[in-house]
Amino acid sequence: MAFDPCSGQMVLFGGSSPNQELYEDTWVFNLTTKIWKKLNTTDIGPSGRTGAAIAFDPCNGLFFMFGGLLSNGFYNDTWVLNLKTESWEELSPPNRPLSRAGSAMVFDPRSGLMVLFGGLGLNKLYFQYYDDTWTFNTSAKTWTQLSASATPPAQAFSPMTFDPCLGEVVLYNQSSTDRPQNSVLQEVWTLNTRLNQWTKLKLSSSKPSNTRYGPMVFNPCTGQDILYRKANVFFADTGGISTFNALANAWKSLNSLTLPVENTFLMDFASCNGEMILYVSEGRNYGEVWTLGIGVPSDLEAVENSLLPVHSKGF
Repeated sequence: MAFDPCSGQMVLFGGSSPNQELYEDTWVFNLTTKIWKKLNTTDIGPSGRTGAAIAFDPCNGLFFMFGGLLSNGFYNDTWVLNLKTESWEELSPPNRPLSRAGSAMVFDPRSGLMVLFGGLGLNKLYFQYYDDTWTFNTSAKTWTQLSASATPPAQAFSPMTFDPCLGEVVLYNQSSTDRPQNSVLQEVWTLNTRLNQWTKLKLSSSKPSNTRYGPMVFNPCTGQDILYRKANVFFADTGGISTFNALANAWKSLNSLTLPVENTFLMDFASCNGEMILYVSEGRNYGEVWTLGIGVPSDLEAVENSLLPVHSKGF
């Protein structure tokens, strides 16, 4: 899921049903009208998948998508979506990351590049987590692998955002392949794309409750990164929202909010009206859209809408 602040629209592509049926449809949610619209792009768009990385490039007004998981493997294709023409176009860069799903991807306006990190793929017959970093030049349509002396641990489905206060990409490392299955590292790393340098931050406050796969976005109204913690039964965490001040390296939990049910969410920030948008991507309440007002901590509100995407997990 990704949000276009220029048009006030959110894009959702693909996903899978409870019986693992893959979808190849594209949906757009208008934050002003509160209406979903299905785009007629299936004949010329990407094939069905789940776990694809998608992000919006405000410089060119385009959505870019990479990779994803299909029924018997992984993709490493690159697609671009133009909402004005409601059309997808497959790109053919000469060099590209290996096939994978669950990569973190975000646009870095300081460098004008898409940044992609990590993901899950296959090494022969075995699953493999990646710790490589790639940038995509959206104008030249080329991928470039970065060479950094230190990188975050190999991982997939970890949240990443761009923090303009730092002028760097921020990655919240929630899981790692060298730890027990239900263990989390809860590290914060920043990437300076001009120096090709990852830095592990030394936190000055307590970390959020143990969580896995919670989305994270930057809130320009408060200058903080917002992390939505998915409920984790192994650590008795019912979920919640935490904020991270990258300049102070400090976390803070917002415990006074009324939260949606414990499901899996996709999240982005709607800079046009100062709200976070959450889409319930699976569970008994899938298809719901919630917004969180940002000026002062306020309760989440469900957005009423009639036509909903038919998804269990969307990206």
